Amino acid sequence: TRHGRRNPRRAGLEQAERDRRMQAVVIGSDVPLVAVDAYVRAAAATRAAKPACGIAWHQIAAVGRIESNHGRYKSTLSPFGQTDPRILGPRLDGTNNTLRIPDTDGGALDGDTELDRAVGPMQFLPQTWASFRRDGNGDGRFDPDNLYDASVATGAYLCATTTTMTTEAGMRKAYLAYNRSQTYNDDAVGFAAGYRAVDLPGLGTTAR
Repeated sequence: TRHGRRNPRRAGLEQAERDRRMQAVVIGSDVPLVAVDAYVRAAAATRAAKPACGIAWHQIAAVGRIESNHGRYKSTLSPFGQTDPRILGPRLDGTNNTLRIPDTDGGALDGDTELDRAVGPMQFLPQTWASFRRDGNGDGRFDPDNLYDASVATGAYLCATTTTMTTEAGMRKAYLAYNRSQTYNDDAVGFAAGYRAVDLPGLGTTAR
């Protein structure tokens, strides 16, 4: 443009197109591109911190699928990984096969000063988030409602509960720590296998 100025309307259209692409589902999967980006970045950060764990994006994606359908359970996932409205689990009052967990954070994360609730697309309990919170998008915040932050925290948690994610036994140990249900464990391993087969052009071998 003249004098090097960008046309504001064109810039707006370009941003809208980028946003649309990030929210589009990757071919051959049920995962939006923004979620794949969050998982790939999270796996890379976790491998850098714990190389021996060998975690891959699809193993984090399996948790995202079960916990919130990649941030889309009764929510919309923004192009920047933010969920709106927030995703909150049920009050953990001991009913419906849940443990009773009294409030641990004064309601700071879940808005409940009596009982805890799991928060965000990866469904972290407030006390667990306090230990594993991460800044996955470099904005200086630790936000369990942001998929970038929550995904890195998930990678850190999985690799803290197993010595390796490169074997099925290692994966199962980590997933069982995330949720004690055997059905959850089987589903996580199944989803991870399915996502591993997804072609991610342009992301290179580090995506796997």
